[in-house]
Amino acid sequence: MDEILAEAGIKTVLTGIRMPRMNSIIERRVQSRRRCALTPIRSRTQSESPT
Repeated sequence: MDEILAEAGIKTVLTGIRMPRMNSIIERRVQSRRRCALTPIRSRTQSESPT
């Protein structure tokens, strides 16, 4: 799995075993990045659709 991520340019970060909040922190970061990436696409498709 690490090789596949490395080929895609994604760096694997190892965390401690007992870090219960890490999942929520990473999920927030992923969601904010996804929102930032999809916002231009959404605005473009909304402006192109006939109303």
